[in-house]
Amino acid sequence: MTAIVCGRVTIPTGLGLRSATLTLTDPQGVRRTAATSSFVFYNFGNVVMGQSYTNCVSSRRYRLVSLILTIIGNLNNVDFVGLD
Repeated sequence: MTAIVCGRVTIPTGLGLRSATLTLTDPQGVRRTAATSSFVFYNFGNVVMGQSYTNCVSSRRYRLVSLILTIIGNLNNVDFVGLD
């Protein structure tokens, strides 16, 4: 079975961070990438359930903390906030 991982990327003031690059890495080291849309949302589809993934974001200006996600169903609102 598969699931969806999606959310937003914002800056400390709450405004959206456009064109941020997200990387979802599975336990075997296979990476998938996505970029935030003009509405600052991202979406990874067909994520295999029952595994743990590392979800990280890169931005030229902001630091963002990576997350370890265990997929047991759809994960909505997996949001990131940039740090100065």
